[in-house]
Amino acid sequence: MNKPLDKQLAELDIFSLLLFRAIFETGHANSAARLLDVSAPKVSRALASLRTIFSDELFYRRQQGLKPTPLAEQIYPAIRELTDGVTSLSMQLKDHQAYHNQSNPVFHLAVSSGLMTALALELNQHKQRAPDVTLHLWQNDTADRIHSGDLDLGLALAPEPHNELSFERLCDSPGLCLVAASDHVIWQQSDIVLEQVCEYPFLCMNHPGFNDKVDPLELFCHREGLTPPKVIRVTDKEEWYAHLLTQASLSFASPLESRLLSALAGIKLRALSIRELDRLHTGIAIPGLYLVEKPAHHRRYDNEIRQKLLAIINSTLGLETHDREPNSKL
Repeated sequence: MNKPLDKQLAELDIFSLLLFRAIFETGHANSAARLLDVSAPKVSRALASLRTIFSDELFYRRQQGLKPTPLAEQIYPAIRELTDGVTSLSMQLKDHQAYHNQSNPVFHLAVSSGLMTALALELNQHKQRAPDVTLHLWQNDTADRIHSGDLDLGLALAPEPHNELSFERLCDSPGLCLVAASDHVIWQQSDIVLEQVCEYPFLCMNHPGFNDKVDPLELFCHREGLTPPKVIRVTDKEEWYAHLLTQASLSFASPLESRLLSALAGIKLRALSIRELDRLHTGIAIPGLYLVEKPAHHRRYDNEIRQKLLAIINSTLGLETHDREPNSKL
């Protein structure tokens, strides 16, 4: 008595499915054997098994090669989809194995604008104990790339609604510096307040995931009944620098950027006072820095490596190292 069809289908092995696809696409059993790197007898046995399971010839022998039957034509799209998944899984496993077999694996860390230089300096100063890290600028698709495995982890300015990633808030933003050309008239003020900042064109760097629609300074003006300054939105640091030098513009930057920005000719920075920071962020979420990771069982690094990376990050931010796992998912 023949087995039920569902039981027969359950006995299908991956090789048989790959063989079916190879024969369908090449039209020749010998070509399929070479493609799969197997012997002709193995191809014959697998093809006979497929014909038994499907109760169909599947391929007719013609002068031009093997031609698919109507049933084979019908089931080919589903088998192609299945084998695509198998191929993708195989590639991921090979990449995973190759990654762990490296004697000095490279970890890919995505970093929001304003932190990259400070973190790079910290990594450079601790080369002997730091893992080998390649830094990438945080982009709009970075969270998806961390989820897919293109990147290992990230430091973001704001959490995102991503169910498969954790966003652990490491700290509040370390403050803001006012930035302008060194000969700007605003530096004549001893205590700079936001009302004075609003009198000049304001440069806003659009950072993916945070304040990419409305800048806090614009909200401050609306709250205080002030006329908002002319806001110039840029995405390129060189363009930002040029505007500061030539257009009497003002801008904000993270104190973590101070070592880089202070080295730029013609630029001056001054930290915004705590009072003015509080006024700026009244009624809105205070910016923070978030550690972005996949669940522990999907990471390509162990807890020891994680703690080394956290130590470098926390040192950059001026924080203490905490041996903890993130538990917040948004």
